[in-house]
Amino acid sequence: ILAGIALLCGGGYYAYSTYTHAQAEKARQVEIQKKQDSLTKAQNNWDKRVSDAKDLIKEIKNSLVKDDKTTLGECDKLSKATEGNPMTEAAIGKKMKALNAQYKATDNAYRKALQSKSVDVSNKLKSLIDQAGKLGDAPDSSDKKTMNSLVKQWKDTQVTADNVSDANKAVSSLQDVVGKVSKSKTDADNARKAEEEAKRKAEEEAQAQAQAQQQQQSQQYQQTDHTGRKRKGQHCLNALAPPVHTEHNADLRNMRAAVFPRHAPVDDAGAAVRR
Repeated sequence: ILAGIALLCGGGYYAYSTYTHAQAEKARQVEIQKKQDSLTKAQNNWDKRVSDAKDLIKEIKNSLVKDDKTTLGECDKLSKATEGNPMTEAAIGKKMKALNAQYKATDNAYRKALQSKSVDVSNKLKSLIDQAGKLGDAPDSSDKKTMNSLVKQWKDTQVTADNVSDANKAVSSLQDVVGKVSKSKTDADNARKAEEEAKRKAEEEAQAQAQAQQQQQSQQYQQTDHTGRKRKGQHCLNALAPPVHTEHNADLRNMRAAVFPRHAPVDDAGAAVRR
């Protein structure tokens, strides 16, 4: 009986011990899994943060401030912060802290550079819009239509770090069409001035020709009038001039009258003298 009791007690202890060991092993495996899951999660977070950092670097190098020295300096630091492959959760945590700090510093430098750029782009945009406003009387064209559309879109729009890229594209487009519309206006103005100048010269030439013709006619009239007066004066002088050899002729006639009485004597002018 005692042996049976001892055997029974021994079997119960063994069973209890086996159960206890199994529970401990199970708890240990659970803990291992939890640590593994935590490490996996940390590694995934690290990988994601590295990916975000590389995307930010790529965005900056393709942005309007890709030549900004301060921003590029922060980009280099951020790139270095992504290097390495930490294997433990503690190592990942340490690297993650440094990466997050550098990511924030780089993003702040980038946003500051974009804000400064937005002011520059805004000023350029405003200047172009002012220039476009002075081209209202330019000839109609597709370029003028595009210009007016861009002016309407951006005239009352504030340029910020969020839309500076689009605003800069608008600046490039406006520079192109404003230049073309301005040239078409200049060409039209020059053509109009040339036409007015040609018209003025034609009027001056016509006026000069009319004056020359009038002066010529006046001179011809004066010459004709002078010749007429000259001829009339000559006739008068001829009428007043004494007859050539009048006395001699009269003497001959008187002598003939004396010889031939039927011929009456005449005076100096050749008229018959009454007796």
